Amino acid sequence: MRRRLAAVLASCVVFLGACGGSGGDGAAGEGGESARAAADSPPAQTTNASCYRQSDLDPGAWERLDWEEQSCFAEDSCNGGLGRGFAGCLKWATGPDEPPLPWSAEVTADTPAGRPLPTDEGLPLEHGLFATHTVCGENSECQVVRWRANARVPIYAEPNPTSRRVGRLDPDEIVVLVERARFVAAQRGVVVEAYNGMRVGDIVYAVADACKWHTVWSRGVLIEGIDGGVDWEPRQRLYNPSNGMWVRFERTNGQSGWARESVLWGHLTQVDPPPPPPVTEAGEFDEYDECE
Repeated sequence: MRRRLAAVLASCVVFLGACGGSGGDGAAGEGGESARAAADSPPAQTTNASCYRQSDLDPGAWERLDWEEQSCFAEDSCNGGLGRGFAGCLKWATGPDEPPLPWSAEVTADTPAGRPLPTDEGLPLEHGLFATHTVCGENSECQVVRWRANARVPIYAEPNPTSRRVGRLDPDEIVVLVERARFVAAQRGVVVEAYNGMRVGDIVYAVADACKWHTVWSRGVLIEGIDGGVDWEPRQRLYNPSNGMWVRFERTNGQSGWARESVLWGHLTQVDPPPPPPVTEAGEFDEYDECE
């Protein structure tokens, strides 16, 4: 019995050795080449991935958005997106706690990333971005100054969720909205046709878009209504969490700090809302498509 069992085991060893040897010389060798090629190729996109946004209440939490990858890429400003909107930090991932996947070639269109904004061409930068500030008050575009929190909203020393947290607003706490700020990654371009005060060869920056029209910064002046005459560089891909709209609050205890403007609509309510504007009947020239 023992001799028969030993013979069977010996046969198995010979068989396995033959299979291993044959694979090493032929098919397995081809498989090894395939494995090495797969290791050198970029990772394939996962079909069950979704778009996630960094929470306004907890930077370590991510909330799922029902967005396509193209929209996620265009809006993101922290994981190599274009930062064209004000959603903040987004990622394309297989789950809220999973790392971001690389953007697919279908959404990047294999376009090279534009250069970071330079510091030697006169464009004023804050946190590496073009910034505009509005002080809140009665005669300002930012009229509502008192807001009531309905959640524990963190506020930061800088308009950046990775900066030092200076405190958290308490539910039912009333705070004063001091200022609003907009940070944007301006798109660099070279003027190729003299137009509306721009000279051929000027370096200009698009700092706002409305349909096909650009507002550009040119030699310290903002020019609106530019729709041609500029050779635009590719947009840079951002790793800048300051991009977007931010608000600065002051608390009764003297603390002052920043939060994304999105907290106004999700986690605070107006205490002294302004009166609604008068209702007027739409005239012949009042109804139009602003993008036509």
